[in-house]
Amino acid sequence: MFKQLFDRSEWALRDPGVQRAIADVLADASISQIASVCKLPDWLGYLGLGLFHTEAVERNDRKLTKAWIPQLDLCCAKMLHRV
Repeated sequence: MFKQLFDRSEWALRDPGVQRAIADVLADASISQIASVCKLPDWLGYLGLGLFHTEAVERNDRKLTKAWIPQLDLCCAKMLHRV
């Protein structure tokens, strides 16, 4: 049963439309909120999973890159300088 479910979800995640929909949701995510709920490095792993599952469309659209880089810069500055 789990294999069938996994096979379907794996197939669905290859679809560019599904990847684009996931990227749309993830682009609106607040990295500081995610980091406040999850400990480092776990929250980085969650971002990595998002990038992994949207890899094909992210190469072209760069939606997550554009949304997350400024947030990551701010998070790093806060962690390093305790701003």
